[in-house]
Amino acid sequence: MKHILMIIIILNVTVYLHSEGFNSKKLPNLKSPNGLELKLANGYDSWQLVAAHMRVDKNEMHFIWGNDATIRSYKKAGLKNPRFENGSILVKLGYTLNKNPDFADSIEPAQLMRIEYMIKNEKRFSKTGGWGYARFPYNPDKNVFSVYGSNADFAKECSSCHLSVKDRDFVFTRHLSYMSQKDAGAVSLVVKTPESKSSIDWLLFPVLAISSILMIIGGIAIAWYVKQKRDRPIDRPALESGI
Repeated sequence: MKHILMIIIILNVTVYLHSEGFNSKKLPNLKSPNGLELKLANGYDSWQLVAAHMRVDKNEMHFIWGNDATIRSYKKAGLKNPRFENGSILVKLGYTLNKNPDFADSIEPAQLMRIEYMIKNEKRFSKTGGWGYARFPYNPDKNVFSVYGSNADFAKECSSCHLSVKDRDFVFTRHLSYMSQKDAGAVSLVVKTPESKSSIDWLLFPVLAISSILMIIGGIAIAWYVKQKRDRPIDRPALESGI
């Protein structure tokens, strides 16, 4: 049931975003105390959806999008911990949740609480693990964004939290392709061609079929030989002469 709810939420969020009071492709001209602008997230909803996760302590659903550089980094890492290239951006939107009035067993995004993002620039943000952080709270009643943080030191709050995943290049979010599998070790973001799998199947099937037929024929031949040997009459004179 939890997987079904997650799928419903992900499908509903795209429709919900279009009904928001702001233009996702032309975000307000706001600047974080560390110099990062909200407009760097322009058009985030046309990027690839990396994952969605739930903050149970806040009853809040997060949706994370990644730009091209981010997705390349995930794919390049494969099964290993990712190392994101400079210019990678991960945009996170936080929503409160309500029950879907048309579907009692589902929940859906209710109100946008904030847009925040992290951008990789190892030289510019060397003091915070190579990542710059920006957070912009949203007031849905007034359709107004604001800036979080009174000075650039607010980013230390973000980076200190992300230290727990330093081995993952300070990024909590795993790609959805990993989270949807029971065994992450069996998953790869590399697209496999179906031809390679089908060709192996077609080669393996006739080999097994021929082997089975040969085993059956061999079994019949052995059984016939044993029966013939058992039913053959004994030559008494020959036995007596010692031949």
